[in-house]
Amino acid sequence: MTRQEAIEKLSTIGHISVSYAEDLYDSFFPKPVVPQYVADWYEEHKDEFEINLYREVCRSEENYERGGLTDFQKWLISGKVSPFSVLVNMHQFGYEVEKEPRYTVRVKGIKGDKRWLAFSELTECWWFGTKEDSHYVVLEHTHKELEANGFGWVFDCEGVEVKEVE
Repeated sequence: MTRQEAIEKLSTIGHISVSYAEDLYDSFFPKPVVPQYVADWYEEHKDEFEINLYREVCRSEENYERGGLTDFQKWLISGKVSPFSVLVNMHQFGYEVEKEPRYTVRVKGIKGDKRWLAFSELTECWWFGTKEDSHYVVLEHTHKELEANGFGWVFDCEGVEVKEVE
């Protein structure tokens, strides 16, 4: 029985609204929270889930011996979670993606507004700008985004203030 079928049955038998039946179902079967790379792997392989998972386990062994594991494969063999249970629960109940911490980056000692590290989605370039909101300027960045664009050093620099955003 799929999630939707169970919700419809709960709604009918219990004489409750569909939204209440959804909430009730979700309280019985909480969705696992997974990193983005796990969600990406799942979305790419969910149609033939079982065979794709088997193949990934085999690839993990090969890649481990060669020293080239993907993030997903590292997660799969890490032992920190029960990856097979998590993946099966994702397949049955859905999932939520872990929210990565986001940071603002400000240069200390600079007066005025032009001291915030910004990324323009429109021009796809980085610059120091104002903290005012704009539809195409991003002032909150993930650790991976900063590192991938050559700004990993900001976390170790005394002249830069890096604050995690709630």
